[in-house]
Amino acid sequence: MTYTITNWDRATFKRCRRAWDFGSRARGNYEPITPPRAFDLEEALRYALTVYYFPAMWDWSRGIVRPIALEGFGKSMRTQRERYEAHRPFSPAEERDWAEALEHGDALLRGYFRWAQSVDHFETLHVEMDVDVNIPDPVIRGVGLVTPDGDTMYYRDRLELLVVDDADQFWVVTHRLAEGGWAHLDQLVLDEEALAQCWACEEFYSKVTVAGTIHNELRIDVDPPPPPAVPDPAEAYAWPQRHTRRYDEFGPPPPPRPATEVVDQQTTEHFRRTRIARSRAEVEGFGKQLAALAQDITDPMLRVYPTPSWAHCGRCPYRSPCIAMNEGADWPGVLAASYRDRGPERIERGRIGGSTGTWFVR
Repeated sequence: MTYTITNWDRATFKRCRRAWDFGSRARGNYEPITPPRAFDLEEALRYALTVYYFPAMWDWSRGIVRPIALEGFGKSMRTQRERYEAHRPFSPAEERDWAEALEHGDALLRGYFRWAQSVDHFETLHVEMDVDVNIPDPVIRGVGLVTPDGDTMYYRDRLELLVVDDADQFWVVTHRLAEGGWAHLDQLVLDEEALAQCWACEEFYSKVTVAGTIHNELRIDVDPPPPPAVPDPAEAYAWPQRHTRRYDEFGPPPPPRPATEVVDQQTTEHFRRTRIARSRAEVEGFGKQLAALAQDITDPMLRVYPTPSWAHCGRCPYRSPCIAMNEGADWPGVLAASYRDRGPERIERGRIGGSTGTWFVR
C-alpha cells in the first residue's frame, strides 16, 4: 500500500490542520457541493498561460498560438460559470462581475503576450505535469519513508512550467496574480510552493539540476495595457530558430550556488518577471522539511486544531463547519447539508499536461 501527500496537503497542513483534516483525501475528503465562488479569474488566466506555453506548440508562430490561448481563457471562464450555475443562477452582481472579468482578463492576456515575446528566452519542456516521488528518509540515506503501518510514502506535485534557457540551465516557472502592488522580494524568495516544485522535479528526473525559479507576475488591479495603435507585423509573431533537444544533449549542470540570490528582474506597469537562483542547500533542505512534515501527518497521536487568521479563513472552503465546531453547534449537520465526499481521485481527462509523464515531448 502507499500513502500519498500532495502539495495541497503540505500547504494546507502547515496553514491550518483543521482545514486539512476536512479536505485531505486521507482524512475527511470533503468538498463543498456548491463552488465557493462564482468564478476564479486566476484559474482562467493560468489555463490560458498553460496553453500558451504548451511544449508541443512552442515552435509555432505566436500568431497561431495566441488566439488558441485566448480561447482557452474564455473556455475556462464559461466552464466555471456552468459549474456554478448547476447549483444556483448568477445574481445580477455576479453577472456583471463575470462579464467585467472576462473583458479584463482577455485584454490583460493580449498585453502579456506582446510583452512575453521579448522576454521569453527559453524553451518549454513541461507544463502542468503531475509527478509522484518517494519521500526520502531524513536519517537513512537511500531509503524511503514509510508510515507507522508500513505504507510507502509518496509526494505528489504539479510542475507548473519547466523551461531550459540558452545556457542549458533548467528553471521552474510559476505564475501569480499581483494586486495592490508587486510581491515583496522576500515573499518570492520564501515561496515554498515554487521550491517544492524544484525539489520534486529533481527527484523525478535524477539527471536534472534546477538552477532556480522564475516568478511571473501579472497585475490585475490596474487597467490592462491598451492595444497597439498599429497592428504587429507578421514577423513579430515568429520565434527565432530553436533546436529541439533531448535531456542527454544539455550541457553540464550549473555549479553549486552558496546562497539564494535574485539574478534578474524585468518590470513594466503590468508585468514583472523575477529570476531567483536557488542554492543546493535550499533545495535539499526542503526535502528534509517535507520528510519531517510527512512524519507529523502520519503520526497516530496527531493533534488536529484550527489556526484562525483572516488571511486564509476568509477564503477557506471549510469555514462554515469550522465556525460551527468552534461554537459547539451541529457541525456534522453543516457537513451533511453543504458538503460531499469527493470520492477517489480521478484522472482529469483532456487536461493540458495530463497525468504523470503524459506530455513529455522533449
